[in-house]
Amino acid sequence: MFDNPFIFGKVRTQEALNDKYLISKSTYRFKSDKNSYLAEAEHYKGNIFIIKYFLKKHQSNNKRFNLLTHEFNCSRTVSTCIHIMLSILKKNQTASFGFMGAHTINLAERFEEQRSNTKRFRIYKYAIEELIGTESFTHFMNEENSTYLLVNNKVESIDLLSANADNMFIDIYPQLAGI
Repeated sequence: MFDNPFIFGKVRTQEALNDKYLISKSTYRFKSDKNSYLAEAEHYKGNIFIIKYFLKKHQSNNKRFNLLTHEFNCSRTVSTCIHIMLSILKKNQTASFGFMGAHTINLAERFEEQRSNTKRFRIYKYAIEELIGTESFTHFMNEENSTYLLVNNKVESIDLLSANADNMFIDIYPQLAGI
């Protein structure tokens, strides 16, 4: 199901200046039959990468991660993001990864999904379990916040990295503490 990613390429990497946690952000581009997408790999302290994607035409929209594409290419898009993750892992063998399953906002139908156990979170979880497994990573998930962390098993202290990641992302996204 998740074995047919789109062809992707790295566009650029920008170093983060004066940021407490973010080290850099790499942007990747891929195309479906109908649209161009951008994926961002944010590199944080602790050697954690957060992968995000959105339609290129939505890049200026502050809800870009919440909007539907209406393409029905979910498995290929998620597979592409996982393959981006694997390309990072090939160059950085101790990298850990995370994602947040953004809640859907459908403006046309005036629908906003709850932030807990989102559809995107469930799809990412299924894809990660199918493609990654537990041999190389220890999995930490929080269904209430629709967040998922894959801690690389090569890390010296898996539980410490997980706890530090929780604190870091709550500091960055205070709404994670409020649920």
